[in-house]
Amino acid sequence: MDVEMLDGTSSATHQTSRSCATCKKPMPDDAPYKSCAPCLTKKREYQRRFTQRKRERKGITEIVGLQTKAEDDENAKKKRVRQILREVQGPESPAADSTTKSSGGGGEAFVVQTASDLYKAIKAQPKLAHNMNACHSIVSVPSISHQKRTKLVSKDLLSFAGLQFDRHENIFNGKHGRGTYTRIFKCKCQSSQEQEQEPLERRASNLRSWVVSSKSKSSEGPCSGRITIVAEDDNSHPLGITGQKISVIVVH
Repeated sequence: MDVEMLDGTSSATHQTSRSCATCKKPMPDDAPYKSCAPCLTKKREYQRRFTQRKRERKGITEIVGLQTKAEDDENAKKKRVRQILREVQGPESPAADSTTKSSGGGGEAFVVQTASDLYKAIKAQPKLAHNMNACHSIVSVPSISHQKRTKLVSKDLLSFAGLQFDRHENIFNGKHGRGTYTRIFKCKCQSSQEQEQEPLERRASNLRSWVVSSKSKSSEGPCSGRITIVAEDDNSHPLGITGQKISVIVVH
């Protein structure tokens, strides 16, 4: 009798020797899977949700990738525009390096890269040089017409180029051509020099010097030169970018 009880106990122990690999609960020895049915259901639901989230992340990644590509294309366009502007305006450099000199009918022509170089080139010329021509080109700005550009340049010439004239007395009375505007001013370099010089005193000791100085001044007279400022269209860029060419002609 004791033997039969022992056999039954060993048989019951043998049937519950397996446990679920996930929750560790007992499970039949003949179960086809390592995990019990509830754990298998949870695993399948988790796998389903994981796959769904993976697809969503992939879709988001694709959208972000498209947005990034669009931003990269936009940045590439902006970079190209900046490169074109640099090609048109040229690098900032000293006037001695960036100035191209060539002889022409209007005197020594200076083709410079920037407005600052243009003013330096004009200021570097002798005050009583017979004539001089300088020009540079910039990207055209719709809000600044040729008329307004020549007005701004005339103000800058007085401030930075060392020229002497009344910028409110434009003596140009001709017809402005299409895509161009001209201003012409009377040069007043001699009158400014006379104002700077101190008058000689009429004393016996320097009477001879005073007479000689007076004769030289009367022979020179006021400067009859002209300062011409021209702003015009510039379509010389190979990529078709509209430019604005500013020329300054000084004749004494």
